[in-house]
Amino acid sequence: GGLAKGALVREIDALGGIMGAAADASGIQFRVLNASKGPAVRGPRAQMDRTTYKRSVQTMLFGTPGVEVVDAAAYDLIVRENPDSNPGPPGPSSPALTRHDIDVTGVEDQNPARFGPPGGVRACVVAGVETADGRKIRASAVVVATGTFLRGVLHVGGKRVPAGRMPTAITQNPDATAARGAHALADRLYGLGFRMGRLKTGTPPRLDGASIDYAGLEEQPGDEPPRPFGFLHGKSWVPPMKQVSCWATRTNAETERVMKEARGFLNFEGGENGEGVGPRYCPSLEMKVKRFPDRSHIVWLEPEGLDTDVVYPNGLSNTLDEPDQIAMLKTIPGLENVKMLRPGYGVEYDYVDPRELRWTLETKRVGGLFFAGQINGTTGYEEAAAQGLVAGANAAATALSRLGMAPLPPSIVGRGASYLGVLVDDLTRRGTSEPYRMFSSRVEHRLSVRPDNADQRLTAAGELAGLVDSARALIARQRGDRTDRAIAALEDARMGAAAWAVAGLDNAPAGKSGRTVSAAELLAIPGVGYARVARALAAAGESTASGGIDASDDSVDASNDFHRAASSPGELARAATILAAVAEADPTAAEEATVECYYAPYLARQRRDIETMRKEEAMELPMDLDYDAVGGLSAEDREKLKEFRPATLAAAQRISGVTPSAAIALLRFVAAQKLRRGTMRGLAVDAGRGQTAKRAPGRIR
Repeated sequence: GGLAKGALVREIDALGGIMGAAADASGIQFRVLNASKGPAVRGPRAQMDRTTYKRSVQTMLFGTPGVEVVDAAAYDLIVRENPDSNPGPPGPSSPALTRHDIDVTGVEDQNPARFGPPGGVRACVVAGVETADGRKIRASAVVVATGTFLRGVLHVGGKRVPAGRMPTAITQNPDATAARGAHALADRLYGLGFRMGRLKTGTPPRLDGASIDYAGLEEQPGDEPPRPFGFLHGKSWVPPMKQVSCWATRTNAETERVMKEARGFLNFEGGENGEGVGPRYCPSLEMKVKRFPDRSHIVWLEPEGLDTDVVYPNGLSNTLDEPDQIAMLKTIPGLENVKMLRPGYGVEYDYVDPRELRWTLETKRVGGLFFAGQINGTTGYEEAAAQGLVAGANAAATALSRLGMAPLPPSIVGRGASYLGVLVDDLTRRGTSEPYRMFSSRVEHRLSVRPDNADQRLTAAGELAGLVDSARALIARQRGDRTDRAIAALEDARMGAAAWAVAGLDNAPAGKSGRTVSAAELLAIPGVGYARVARALAAAGESTASGGIDASDDSVDASNDFHRAASSPGELARAATILAAVAEADPTAAEEATVECYYAPYLARQRRDIETMRKEEAMELPMDLDYDAVGGLSAEDREKLKEFRPATLAAAQRISGVTPSAAIALLRFVAAQKLRRGTMRGLAVDAGRGQTAKRAPGRIR
């Protein structure tokens, strides 16, 4: 989980995927990141017991009806010509892809038929997979999810090892077989003409927790009560695993000195032939020292399980030689006598330009062939799992198309419907030249597309698509019904500001001309919670019935929508009863009702911003635009905009890494500049005529 990643896990769960359920069964610490900020940007996160998590996933996967697991390395694709092909005129050649030759400002396919090559019908289709031991598995749809194994190369200092990950004693032989198969598979993909590039990522060393001195380190316990990823748990859910703390320490000036003096410092910077591009976010320690010198960087010490002393030092990914890694570790508080169990390393691997894919994640070149995960240029388990769900469901639809099965609908994978929809749209429309990570800032509709309401957005559509069983769908409907009941009660319960104050809530804005304030409007005010509103309504219902509270402030014209009458004592009491019943039956429904009310005033602005962006896409951006003067841009936004200098707002939106909020900031900045220039020209004309501009009498609104 984590920021945005937690939203993906909750969407996977809402669509019947197993990642959230396995995490809830295996988590040893649960936290909500950004808990002090708005609900739309919060991120559920959990620390896994690795052994239990792997066992949970395997148990759920192997127990799925209709699933057969073949333990073998995929070596090659079986591809046949499509007798119905009509490929049209040959397109330009597709050389290997680097970060500098991706046409991020061009429009690839504007209409929804960005679903195939020129001519519309592909020249070849997939017919199955050949394994390394010579077996042929026939299939009309294949999903390739190679992770970092596609021509993968490990880097530890000056050592280079062909592999997709550092093998253990258990995985050494299978990993070697898988690496050989992945290399052969890469040759096949190059031969099919896919535009491909090279990326890199890394992992920190593993430490012996028994050798760490935790005295003086900052302890980070989990949340109490813990919040699960899954939507099927009851209100009194308790994690089945013992809960533990993580610990925080930091690098220092001595750490930086050791890093800079290390022989392998930034050896991995350029990658193979200078093509490999590392992650912008969660960068290696070498890149932190280079990009942010003279700073201290946080390191989270995370236990890998309850039955092991292995600790994962999150934030120390590096590719130094082993002796230099040990020297670096010993400069960090708490790690002075640490024992390193396994060195950190970098891994370089091939990926396919994701603009080679349809929105279904099926390739445009080969019918029935789907890609998911790091082969599409993403980084992270959660992004890979979301793609796996989309690609798997659409591959099943391809295999069952003769039975009328259709691909996932826009209500699931539309950009305005889900985080996974934004992920797929960003990849297939914009592509990526660096490892892509999901962020809430990439989601235009994040006020309504949130982790807490993933089941309400997706589960019903998932049932229609065949992903969700009836039991899960029923639970989602019941939760939705309770949320709707609570919102209706909150909207209908109205009193004047003075009446709310007497009932115990002095946060109500003063009503104008007798305007009453609903309980739903109060929940849009920070610090006013569901429980306080429910208590105030109960008190008001009792007091108004006995004549103690006058629910209205002034005489009200109830015929005017703006001046809705105050609720009667019976209506206030009924609203309080409904709110109490919803909170008792399902606290998460009460929370979702609160969030919906909180964001109600902002949703209208979100809709206006999105509509304005659609209308103003043709707005020209000056080539000399000073992006440093534009407020609201992130460092990545500015870097990408300065590099590509897009000619229009639409072109800016197609640059990978430029967020929707950045596009809105650009729109407002350029529009304001035009307005100022127009005003100055008008003043200049007036001055030239010897006229003095006069302000019209009366109030200015």
